Amino acid sequence: MATPTRYPNGVTNNAPNSVLAKFPILDPTKWVLFHDDFFSATLSAAGVTGWHLDEIDTGTDSTGLAVTDAHGGVATLLPGATANDNTNYQWGTNTTVHEIFKLEPGKEAWMRVRFKTEDADQDAVYIGLHIAADDPQGTEPADQFVFRSALATPAALQFAAGKTNSTEVTISLGTLSDDTWSICTAYYDGKDTVWAWRESSPGVIVASGSASVTSSTSGDLIPDTEMTVGFGMEGIDTGADILSLDYITVLTSR
Repeated sequence: MATPTRYPNGVTNNAPNSVLAKFPILDPTKWVLFHDDFFSATLSAAGVTGWHLDEIDTGTDSTGLAVTDAHGGVATLLPGATANDNTNYQWGTNTTVHEIFKLEPGKEAWMRVRFKTEDADQDAVYIGLHIAADDPQGTEPADQFVFRSALATPAALQFAAGKTNSTEVTISLGTLSDDTWSICTAYYDGKDTVWAWRESSPGVIVASGSASVTSSTSGDLIPDTEMTVGFGMEGIDTGADILSLDYITVLTSR
């Protein structure tokens, strides 16, 4: 085992003239961090902040968000068995959705998720940041920073970022496979560009790309209003398939 590097006096990311110059750990107030590893699944209710459910579900097989017996914590959702049933969750309290992130030029942003679908060419996924939206598969949100697949081509994953549907930018991330984990990462450099990657396992990149989010001024195409954290899936056929979600992480400069 390699000997770890030791910092007995601490480590700082503050300037020498900062009032926190001698703060012995990295300053957490420089960042806004959301991370859910799904060791539990808190559902929103009166006075309870958690995952708020919206669904278009005419079938009888729909189940709520459930934590499974899997290493690292994995949550699953199962839309109904009728074609085009969908299940979506947004962060909120009871029925009030909380839009807790805003991307801004000059501030970096990251998003990372790990997920799989049971039947990739019949399951349209939508995971990431978006304005409050009950049915993002049916009506595309204007502001979004998400990994998604379209109803017409559900196995074709893409990353999308924008503040209007007509000016959004997209990055193709290849074809999903049945019951196969994907790790997806997106990064906004705080200036002119977004990047996206899909890994089959950590460090094994299977698809990637970048796109400009500048039209006339730096970053003027990125979402410009507050967004919630959300995820969901719509089943194209009658298979009653499962979406498995290992974690969602979002980090932005404060």
